[in-house]
Amino acid sequence: MLYPKLPAGAQRQANLNTIGHLPWLITHELTAPKGANAKLQKTINGNWHPSAAEEDAAFEAFNKRYRTNGALPNGWSRDYTSGASLRHVAGHPDNPFWVVRASAEVIDGHNGIFRPIFLNFLRQLCDDRVRRVLQDPLWPDI
Repeated sequence: MLYPKLPAGAQRQANLNTIGHLPWLITHELTAPKGANAKLQKTINGNWHPSAAEEDAAFEAFNKRYRTNGALPNGWSRDYTSGASLRHVAGHPDNPFWVVRASAEVIDGHNGIFRPIFLNFLRQLCDDRVRRVLQDPLWPDI
């Protein structure tokens, strides 16, 4: 397999930066509309709970739109019910190794991983994987 040519100074940049700050390695972008965290936090404080039915419907809509032949196409995007949006930008679309660049609305600094948008994105991402296995198990019951 051929690998793309690295940009000038790649080794130095890799020594000085974490993987998520190296543009030639980014495979996905995670964004959210401005103010999405505050809106989600307000609904959580108001005893909001994720709707399994809504999330199931969003997952089905994603699969119907993008997994028409079982594989994902280049440039796919997935909108999550929490307000986050994930978009494939480079690399093989079904590669399970992702380097995701997150906008400041999703993660803003080191403690940004505790923001409601990011936490709900992670939860839904894990749920998507479980849903996919339940729909199409690798090993049928013997």
